Formats: sequence, C-alpha cells, structure tokens
Amino acid sequence: MTPMYIDIKQGELTPVSFQSSNSTIKAFWRCIDEESQIVENLWSIGTSVGGDDLQPWTSVGEDQTASNNSFGGVLQNNKTYYVSVRCRNGPGLEATHTDKIGVRVLLEPPSANGVIVTIPDSSDFTGIDIYPNGSRTTTFDSSMGMTFTVGTDQSIYRYDWCLGSDELRDDIFPCTWIGHNASGTIKIQNGWLTINTADIRRLSEFNPAQDSSLSETERLSDDNNVFKMEPGRTIFMMLQVCNEAVLCTPLQIASVLVINDKSVVCPLMDGDHGIRLEMKPDTGTCQSYRRKRHASHPDEIDIVTSNSGILTGQSLLLQPMDNATLTANYLSSASDNFLPYIVNPYNTTDKLKRLLHGRWNKSEFTFGLASVGHVPYSGPITMTYDDTEDGKNSGMKLIITHWNPRNQQWEITSRSCLGVDGVTDLEVQDPTHSSTHRIK
Repeated sequence: MTPMYIDIKQGELTPVSFQSSNSTIKAFWRCIDEESQIVENLWSIGTSVGGDDLQPWTSVGEDQTASNNSFGGVLQNNKTYYVSVRCRNGPGLEATHTDKIGVRVLLEPPSANGVIVTIPDSSDFTGIDIYPNGSRTTTFDSSMGMTFTVGTDQSIYRYDWCLGSDELRDDIFPCTWIGHNASGTIKIQNGWLTINTADIRRLSEFNPAQDSSLSETERLSDDNNVFKMEPGRTIFMMLQVCNEAVLCTPLQIASVLVINDKSVVCPLMDGDHGIRLEMKPDTGTCQSYRRKRHASHPDEIDIVTSNSGILTGQSLLLQPMDNATLTANYLSSASDNFLPYIVNPYNTTDKLKRLLHGRWNKSEFTFGLASVGHVPYSGPITMTYDDTEDGKNSGMKLIITHWNPRNQQWEITSRSCLGVDGVTDLEVQDPTHSSTHRIK
C-alpha cells in the first residue's frame, strides 16, 4: 500500500516524485482485505519519514485518495515531504505504511544559461541589418531542426522542443520531450522526427487528434505524415528547459522565415522615409523612398509604408505567389492547430465573408505581406492600384481581399480594422479609377 504522489499541476493521473505545487500534497494508495473489507483509511504528512508535523493522522473514510491544499506558503523549495498511511478493516485490525521516499517540492524553474543552439539549413539576412536580431531565413520548406548543447544548471532534467506560428506557441509542432541532459540534433524531415539522425516517431503520432477511420498502416504512411510550410511563413522555434517537477524556462531561439526565389525582404534603413513595394503578377520589388508615386499600370499594386514608429532594420516581406504556390498543400501532420495562411483562391470561393457573397467574380493575382519576426508594424500602409481595365465598362470593381486563417474565410481588407481605435481605413476612387487602401 505504498502511497503514490500526485502533483496537481501535472495532472490528476500521473504519479510523481517531484512536484511544483506550493500549496497541495495529494496521494493515493491501495489497501485490500477481501474478507473483512477496508472500512477506514487515515493518512498523515510530515517533513521527515513517519512524521505528522504538517498534518496529524486524519481519516478519509473509505476513500484511498487524499489531498490537503492548505500548505500555501508552507512548502519549501527543494524540500521533501512524506506521507504515511493507515488502513483499518471491519474487525478493527490496522496496517500502517510509512513512506521513505516522499515527494520533493521544486518551486523554481531551471536556468537556461549555457544552452547554445544553432539552426542548420538556415542563414541570416545576408547584407541586411534586420530587426529583430536573430531573425533567420530558410529555403527548406519541408524540414526544420536545431542542434543544441546542454546548459550549466544541474537541475535541468529534460529539454522540450516546440515550433509555433508566434512566440510561445506550439501550433506547428507541439512541445515534445526530446532529450535528457545530453546535447543533440533534432530535425523534422521526410515525415519523421529524427534525433541524432535516427528516425524516432512519425509526425502524425505527435498529433492528439487522430482519425479513427484510418488503419495503422494508413496513419503512418507518407501521405499522412507531411511537413510543408508556405513561403512567407515565420516559424518561431522554442526550447524549454525543465526540472523534474516539469517546471520549465522557455528559451525563444529564433524566428525562421521560409522564403523562395520570389520572396522580397524590404528593410527600413536609417534615414529612410519609408518603403515602397511594387507588386506585379509573380514578381515584386522594393526600395526606400523620398516621395510617393502612384501605380501607373493596371497589373501593378504600389504599396507604400511610412517610418512612423518603425525601428531601424524592421522589415516587410513581399511574397509573390504563382499557381504552384497557391495550389500546394501546406500542412503539419504533427498538429491539428496549424492553419496555413495560403489557400487556393479558386476552390475556396464558398468561404467568403457576408459582403463578398455573390460578388466575387475572379482573382487577378495573389501576394503575401508580412512583418519579419512578427514585429508590430504601426503603419500606415498604403496600397494603390489601377482598376481601369475592369472598372470602366464592366460594372465590376477591383478590391483587395485577404484570407483570414482563424476565421477560415476571405475578407475585405479595407474593412478588416474598422472600429479599432486609432486605425484609419480609407478606400478612395478617383476619376481615373485608381483606388487607394490605407491600412494601419
């Protein structure tokens, strides 16, 4: 009838030897008397083996699970506490067990000092002083990994690796225990998580949402174990160093921007008034500017930013998209929460915000615009385009729409921030049919 300890912060079903709760000691045990039955259970808690200085012997009736949550401010870091159990049967006979192992309380997360991480198959922004520091790029859209060395804190017990679409998120690859106190190389490739070049598990095995209609063979097949990121996707890599109570310190390693041969990174350098980006079908360019100019070609969008509130080196990514980019399947089989920002506009015409229903006729061309490192961009951003070709005699009007991954629908960009304090949205159409969207 040795008691098992439960850390309420780690869940109700996992026995532990270490806990991070600073207020509660919980334990369960099993006493069995098939003839006379167990009619009463008692337990005590002490700071030494067999002690009851924290809690004297207390009856919990026939229950064999007990919890005391009155120790706020009492339990001390790196201190061990012991539970003793007494079971009484029908005739009144008792059996007592004094636990000699106990549960150790850890209240401080480990330090990440000394942990060194490198990201293979990535590079810095060559020739550009980018903000935020540490931002990197990669042309590998189907693999991602890191090499790390262990930290100096002796309380580190495990290392967890996470990939997310933003800081402190793991919606691309869920935080996963990838090592004890040993250095190594972790990589997602060919539908596997590999550690030190050895295939460990298929990506789909990390996904808590499993398709019950698939056989084991189907679930582990290449088609159901895909890692494919969009160009323009920023992947935030995080390493968590955790102690034995699973109290962790997150180490935000870097943001890695996935690019291809069409990607254009546009930094704001010291002295620039802003950035001008020109977007044509399949191509894009950018430059710093001193004075504005309007788009003069029907197949061109002129995007202009200001330097108001923008840090030197802060950058925008302009991502032209061709048909191959739009029709690719972007997926992380390891996560049910991954939402690609690129979808095929030709087979999502049924996913429209109300104002677009019955009004979406066709798509001219598609592009992506993002702030490198997801640094807030105060703007405003002005988009100018000439809708002369479609707007003159056809009765149709060119507008800018965007795909909202969270809402899973196309939305009118000029209306995306309506009602938000301090945001200006204008749609101006002059006699030459040149339209301007000003978005902050």
